[in-house]
Amino acid sequence: MSEHSRFEVALRVSHAVARQSLTVAYEFSNRSDRTVYVFDVVASFGERGKVVIEPKRAFVFLQGDDTVRIVRALMPNPSLKSIAKRPPNLATRVAPRASHKGEIELPLPLVERHPFFAQVGADAATPATVRRAVLQIGWVEERPGMEVSEFETADGPFLQVAGGWGKPVQYLAEQAFAVEVPVVRHPDPFERPRILQ
Repeated sequence: MSEHSRFEVALRVSHAVARQSLTVAYEFSNRSDRTVYVFDVVASFGERGKVVIEPKRAFVFLQGDDTVRIVRALMPNPSLKSIAKRPPNLATRVAPRASHKGEIELPLPLVERHPFFAQVGADAATPATVRRAVLQIGWVEERPGMEVSEFETADGPFLQVAGGWGKPVQYLAEQAFAVEVPVVRHPDPFERPRILQ
């Protein structure tokens, strides 16, 4: 459990490595008596600025020489560049004493990915092999100041969490696991941020 984890939730993780992909399945359990919102919906901008949902994807960051972080959470604005617009904060509502299951499927080799930097292909650099992964899922309890509404996409409606609800903006549920996979380091100036708190 990290310094940003909270006893109110639990995260269980399983994984499988096939020849061409890493699959990470997780179950997020809300042990509290309050509704929580899990920021595990990956959204990006597609053609003409339309919001595109990527149901099997996550953000990927190398950490040191032997660890890769697999992240679904609110991401901080980058310091190396300015951005005109952020994708909406889409979330999954998890009721008190309930749980939510999700699945991530990433092609191998993994490729570092940040929502505000250009995506690169698997041929961008020689992959490095890591032997440890950490799944990080952002979440926050329901608070005054939140504006929760339906957000329509081509993939159907999702919950958008807007407004101002104070700090910390989110907590992290995280779980490390042993796995040996290749990871391509982003070749350009790139940020590997601590997740927004």
